[in-house]
Amino acid sequence: MKCENCGNQLFIDDRFCSRCGAKVKQSSTYNHDQHQQTVVDQNPPREKKSVALAVILSLIIVGVGQIYLGQVLKGLVLLISSLLIGFVTVGLGAFVLWILVAIDAYKIANKINEGRTVDEWEFF
Repeated sequence: MKCENCGNQLFIDDRFCSRCGAKVKQSSTYNHDQHQQTVVDQNPPREKKSVALAVILSLIIVGVGQIYLGQVLKGLVLLISSLLIGFVTVGLGAFVLWILVAIDAYKIANKINEGRTVDEWEFF
């Protein structure tokens, strides 16, 4: 069974979509094979992340908050970029990036805690 709003795979007894929050129309028939397939296709819910910890990690070292949130490659690219930008701009560009990365960590952590899907390279 799929959500009519976003196409997310649902359990047979779900009342709301775990991705978009839309109310699920309940089917009056029960198909055991469909239920089994739905259970296999369902993504397990992500564990909640500490918003404060994500922001603090990003403020200590640029990109570490993103790594904590599961965006490892994005975090590493941000870390290397901040070093290069800081070297070229004598720290000014790195300061701006430092603030933006902390805001990004805050917003991505909130999205994860709301149960929304977050891509590896998603910003804000």
